[in-house]
Order: sequence, then C-alpha cells, then structure tokens
Amino acid sequence: MKRHHQYWVYMLQCSDGTFYSGVTNNIERRFVEHQNGLHVESYTFTRRPLRLVYASEFQYVQDAISAEKRLKKWSRAKKKAVVDDRLELLPDLARKSFSIRSAAAELLEVTQLSYLLFCVSSNSSSGSCDRVDVSVRVA
Repeated sequence: MKRHHQYWVYMLQCSDGTFYSGVTNNIERRFVEHQNGLHVESYTFTRRPLRLVYASEFQYVQDAISAEKRLKKWSRAKKKAVVDDRLELLPDLARKSFSIRSAAAELLEVTQLSYLLFCVSSNSSSGSCDRVDVSVRVA
C-alpha cells in the first residue's frame, strides 16, 4: 500500500499584525510549537499570541516549499487577500506602482541586447562597432 504524504504551507498572524509563513508535515504540532515558543530564535517567539489564518495541503514536499517561497515574497496586501479569501484581488495587487519603470528597464535591456547582437553580427570581421547611446525616459 502506497503511503500518502501530507505537507502544509501555513500562515500565522502575529500579535503585532505581521504574517509568518512556513512549511510543515504536521500543522497542529507546528502551530503548538510556535504558540508555546519552542524556538527562542524564531520570528514568532516575541510576537505571540498567534493565530493560524491560512493553511494549504500539498502531497509533495517540493511543491509545498515552492509555494511557501512564493508566499514569503508577497506583499502584506496580497497575503491579507489570501487570508480574507479575496483571491480575486490578487491580479490587481500583483501590479506594482513601478511597473512602468520596470517595463522601461526591460525595454532598455532588450534594446541593449539587440544592439549587441547587431554589433556582433554586422562587424564580425572587423571586431569593432560604433557606440550607440540608448536612453529611455520614464516620467
């Protein structure tokens, strides 16, 4: 008989309002460990009491770890949307205020790469190419 593995990505809300996320194979045990302050060096130790506000089950540990890594990078607003079961807000919350600046930077990178490729392909025999200044203005 094949054994079913069970892993959890969980999120705790700390007494100071911050969120903590983690991965475990036993959600009940891990929550009690956090709540009892088992690890003095843990982020949650000085932020008790805690509330378990989100948990998602995974069959494979690697999937759980990947999900937790993504969750850790999310903004507080995105985490709160998940906690509040407002998943429809996630696409709008994913759009950062610097998206125009990021797009311009990507354009500049692509333009510089295209210039480099052009330079290499057009002057491969001479080994030199003229410098072209590429600038992108972002308001």
